[in-house]
Amino acid sequence: MKNKITVLGASAILFVMPVIVGAQSSSDGIGSFITQVGTWVSSLLPIMLTLGVLAFFWGLAKYLFGGAEDHKAGIRIMTVGVLAVFIMASIGGIVAMLQRTTGTDQGGTLNPPCIGKDCGKRGGGLPPVINGQST
Repeated sequence: MKNKITVLGASAILFVMPVIVGAQSSSDGIGSFITQVGTWVSSLLPIMLTLGVLAFFWGLAKYLFGGAEDHKAGIRIMTVGVLAVFIMASIGGIVAMLQRTTGTDQGGTLNPPCIGKDCGKRGGGLPPVINGQST
């Protein structure tokens, strides 16, 4: 088992390393890699949510149609399914709230606040105030 994990980890590193160093990327290397990982994760989230709901219904079926031992296993599976769906939905809600709060909806950028005289030129976040006067 440990040998399989080692081989899997080494294969993953060999697969991902050229993308990280930019050898197979037409754009900016690590930024492209992060974008690709984000795309994979966003593709996996609905699948994971579906698996949580299916786990709940599998536990419900075991509870309803099983014997005494299956009742306990069914309750445990339903509990895990409900907790998984709750946690995923909660994290999704928190992320959406933070995106709305910071103004970085999907695809948006965050302009950091700037300090100094060139804030208006750069299009930074907060307007500069120097000696109590707005510039």
